[in-house]
Amino acid sequence: DDGYEQISSDEEDLESGAFKLPAFDLDYTPEDLASLPTVQYDPYERELRPLQHFTPPHLTRYEAELKRLKTVDIQDSSSLWAESAAKLSELLEAWGEGQGTERGAGWVTALEEIPAFLLKGISFLSIKDPDGMSGKLRQLVDWSCEALNLDFALAQPIALNLRQLKAGTKLASALADCGAQAAQYLLEKGIVGSLLGLLFAEHVSSTLKLNVLRSLDSIISEPQGVEALLRDRHHDNDGTSGYQRLLDLFLLDQTVRVATAGAAILHKGHFYEVLTDLQRTASVWAERHPTVGEVGEREGSESEREAGERDRESAEREGDERERETPEVERESPMDIDTLLESASLSEGDLERLQGLLEELLHLLETAPHCMVQPPGKAFPTSARITGPPERDDPYPTLY
Repeated sequence: DDGYEQISSDEEDLESGAFKLPAFDLDYTPEDLASLPTVQYDPYERELRPLQHFTPPHLTRYEAELKRLKTVDIQDSSSLWAESAAKLSELLEAWGEGQGTERGAGWVTALEEIPAFLLKGISFLSIKDPDGMSGKLRQLVDWSCEALNLDFALAQPIALNLRQLKAGTKLASALADCGAQAAQYLLEKGIVGSLLGLLFAEHVSSTLKLNVLRSLDSIISEPQGVEALLRDRHHDNDGTSGYQRLLDLFLLDQTVRVATAGAAILHKGHFYEVLTDLQRTASVWAERHPTVGEVGEREGSESEREAGERDRESAEREGDERERETPEVERESPMDIDTLLESASLSEGDLERLQGLLEELLHLLETAPHCMVQPPGKAFPTSARITGPPERDDPYPTLY
């Protein structure tokens, strides 16, 4: 005996098979059911309200900030949006026209600080001071294009030139996320050509190329940005578009992350092309294809003529009943595929092409989180993540 008592358990008192579950009577009589209160669902009892903790998938970050500002007092100078706007105005005044000749370390540091509060500051100014916001956007666009000038960056000290180029790409990316107006200002300054020129410049590191591609990805988030990449000519020597120059990127010796980032931009371009083809096909069909009502009226008139011939051979009363019933039945009958092809002058090839567009569109939407986002800044070129928070972008606001 080691001095310890034997641990007892309540289960020892239960013999094997002695414990039984209590029986429940699940048979209800009509009298029992009648005693229960009747509950009816009223759809107007609960009001559907906007989402409070999740933003709708079709809103961009800039639109989400504008929506949040509707619940904030604009005159409150202590709000986060007002403080961001104040910091932005302070930096613009400090390195504005008066300091135009000084583009040293202080100016580069200001470029690096601006993207952190640019989104909230611009959204606040767009509501409180739209005219002033437009002027500040143009000044920031000028700064971004000046920072992306490779010749000007090479004239800077060695410790500053790479910082300037990276700050310029990050500022351009942040500006492109601030709505269609900022993206239009960037396109007017030829930002796509500047980024592509920097992408194919000599002795450019992979990190800088990733920043350039992320800026391009932000710019094509707007429809005019995609048009500029796919349609405009950004190279004076051979007249190639930005899309064609991105294809040339894969012919060069690039790292896996650079190739992945470039492929994401090409996938977005393909998605835009599919949507454009679908819209064009739908417009052509809408012009040639009559509405269901017009087809029903035409079929109804033909049925009325046939019913009139039968009415003269039959009794008067039965003929009147057929005249009333036949047009209604024909007008409500659904159109089959043969009727659709005859009425709209469509071929099976057109339908197969439309089916192919819809299938490709569905495939791109399903694979968008994997093939249409830029790779994380700190990650291996694999699908596995080792450490750090997720840095994946959400592609669906752009796709919507």
